[in-house]
Amino acid sequence: WVPPHTAQVLLERILGALAPSGVAFLSFAALPGARVRQALRDVLQARVSGLPDPAEQVAEARSLALALASMDGRSEASRALRTLAATVGGMSDAYLFHDLLSPEYHPCLLSNVVAGARNAGLQYVCDAHLPASFPTDPRVFQELGPHAADQVELETWLDGALMRPFRQAVFVRSDALVDRALSGVRLLELTLRTDAVAHGDPDGEGSRYRAPDGSVFGSADADVVRVLNTLVADRRHHEVRSLRARPATLQALLGAVVAGQIDIGTVPMPAPEDPAHPTALPLARAQAASGRRFLTTRWHTDVEVSRDARELLTLLDGTRSEEGLDLAVGFTTRVALEELAAAGLLLS
Repeated sequence: WVPPHTAQVLLERILGALAPSGVAFLSFAALPGARVRQALRDVLQARVSGLPDPAEQVAEARSLALALASMDGRSEASRALRTLAATVGGMSDAYLFHDLLSPEYHPCLLSNVVAGARNAGLQYVCDAHLPASFPTDPRVFQELGPHAADQVELETWLDGALMRPFRQAVFVRSDALVDRALSGVRLLELTLRTDAVAHGDPDGEGSRYRAPDGSVFGSADADVVRVLNTLVADRRHHEVRSLRARPATLQALLGAVVAGQIDIGTVPMPAPEDPAHPTALPLARAQAASGRRFLTTRWHTDVEVSRDARELLTLLDGTRSEEGLDLAVGFTTRVALEELAAAGLLLS
């Protein structure tokens, strides 16, 4: 989203800001998957180019995107464009304007970004979304592995095979020591959660679960099943140490993390000073006060929140009890507070 010369300067500034063991997170539109977004940008920008008011541009872009999403093209390319156009309705005005209407859009191949980072004194570690760097399908390595010079080239080819449009790359200083070996023991300092649900016959051999993307996974190992059932039951983050999993179980859980079926997180957020006074995440409360519909959760994801819930969030500064909140908003807040907590918007 910045010109190439600006991107290179940014990489150099990142190096200057990194501590010896620091980690840099860099998001960028990835080729060739970003070509679909480029096609939508071309169409929308052609429509709004004569409108001087950004608000008018956003309104016209939404209208055209809705029309595009309803078209009945039969090619794979048209289906991809319609699918992307359908997401415009859920975008905030600021997000839509930045991603689809701003003049700067410079998607890159992963290999080119890594080369630029190397010139700036940085080395690539992996993608923050682990499945992007560690595909679980063995055919990937069987078919593409022998032709790739290194991990970066393999991931670049995967971006093409999967038409991945977006990257969240992790970099460190070029003189930092990096151990890329995957070990379940490394989960012990982290937290785990999942949005998977129980799937199939609960009385059958082992247990099976369905992830949000539709993939089904499971295990016949009793300890793995115990941990998965714990995660599925309440969908909150659990400190891995508290799960008391065996080493073999940790390795199985790592496989589920790499496959995108379980999410990892850092240590839990601090608890509110007074649990009797519900407290929202400061960032989410500020976002709600600014009128944003999509708020950032404790798991670094965005969730859409209704107007009533956003108004309630602005009051959750830790100074009011639940009874005080009921009086302030004029309705019983217990259910709404439980929903906000489940969405990861509270310090609890």
